[in-house]
Amino acid sequence: MKIALIGLGAMGRAIATNLVHDGHDVCAWTRSGRTVEGVAALQTPEEAFNADVVLTLLSDDAAIRSVIVDPGLVSRAPSGVIHVVMSTISVAFARELTELHALYGMAYVASPVLGRPDVAAAGALQILAAGGAVHLDRLAPVFAVLGRRVWPMGEDPSGAYAAKIACNMMITMAIQAMAE
Repeated sequence: MKIALIGLGAMGRAIATNLVHDGHDVCAWTRSGRTVEGVAALQTPEEAFNADVVLTLLSDDAAIRSVIVDPGLVSRAPSGVIHVVMSTISVAFARELTELHALYGMAYVASPVLGRPDVAAAGALQILAAGGAVHLDRLAPVFAVLGRRVWPMGEDPSGAYAAKIACNMMITMAIQAMAE
């Protein structure tokens, strides 16, 4: 399976490395110019959409908007591509992305993760996945490389981001309670 990453921060590098070690054909575009051994460097984010699966690992709503939405990449993507947004984004933006992908007939799967870069490197992320069942089934081998467990969050991608934000809030509250 050809997998493209958009973003090679600490999480993206760990994820890309695991995919390469599992034998996937991996390429990536990154704003920073970082590289990962075994990962083909792309010159533009649009090139990423020539893969079977595009994993977006950008920092937030604004980054995804500027790199993917504003340039119209979803409207020009070939049919059959699954766009997986692993970033933690707002529920409102997730709904906007759902509408945008539906408008152009492109598969969109939410899969924010629980775990730090060291957990990603160990292939032990907790993946909160939401999207069409057929797309989640197709992604199962990819998720098996990246995570210890996939938590099904239904068909609506915004639900996965709501769950991730709730998890982050609970972690913050636990840290605050321990500090007390």
